[in-house]
Amino acid sequence: MENKFARFMRNTGPARFFLPLGILLIALGIFLMTLNTDSYLETVGKVTEVYEHRNLENSLVYDITFTYTVEDREYTGRFDEMTEESQIGEEIKVFYSPEDPSQITNSKLGGIIAPIMVGLGVLALGFGVFKTVKAFQYHDG
Repeated sequence: MENKFARFMRNTGPARFFLPLGILLIALGIFLMTLNTDSYLETVGKVTEVYEHRNLENSLVYDITFTYTVEDREYTGRFDEMTEESQIGEEIKVFYSPEDPSQITNSKLGGIIAPIMVGLGVLALGFGVFKTVKAFQYHDG
């Protein structure tokens, strides 16, 4: 005679995998959506200061300070631990938020990855719930 607890644990195995996976994918997808910079606009910044140093991995990196202008207003920005050396006076690409030009980045992030992760998370979560319900139905029967 098979142990009921062992049978229940075997039948809920997929649920124990897919429920946390679904939650993790949804959370990660939502987090990535908050980092989305697809709507950021490009401008040019002028390097005003360069600080060369070594990071924790002992690699040579550069902290650069620069100015950039949006709608006739000048802003000062800083990118830390850049791997490419910059010179004072050099022009660099700066991406800024149209809603708040002081929010900047040196590259754009976004695209379809975050919504796909949320979608896969919802599917995994749904499958995990389905398998849990089926395991309880089988266990009770």
